[in-house]
Amino acid sequence: MANEKEGISLKTVVSGLLQALREAKHLGDVESAKLLDLYKKEKTLASFAVPAFTIADVDVELRFAIIGTSPEQPTKGEIPDIKVNISPELLKTLEAHQMNVMKLKISPVSLRVLEESEQS
Repeated sequence: MANEKEGISLKTVVSGLLQALREAKHLGDVESAKLLDLYKKEKTLASFAVPAFTIADVDVELRFAIIGTSPEQPTKGEIPDIKVNISPELLKTLEAHQMNVMKLKISPVSLRVLEESEQS
C-alpha cells in the first residue's frame, strides 16, 4: 500500500475483487472458445465434450481496519467514502474488537448473449 496512514478506499478493495473475478471468468470463457474451435477442427476430438471453465460460488472474508472517511466532502445524498487499511502487518497487531470483517458471497449468474435475430 502506498501510504498506510492514508489507507485505501473500501469500495476500491471490493471492486478490485470483483474485477479480478470478472477477468478470471472472461479468460476461462476465452479458453473454452479456443478449445471449441480446436475440437471442431480435430476429428478425433469432435465427439468429446469441450471443457468449460466455471467459477462457482466464491466466499471472501475481508479483514480490515477502518481509518476514517475520505477528506473530500460527499455531495448531497452521497455516503462518504470509507478509508481502510488491509495491511497484514497492521492486522496482526490488532485486537479482535479493532478489526472489521466483511463477508462476501459472490455467485455466478447465467446471462446469455443474444444474437440480433433473437432480440426481435
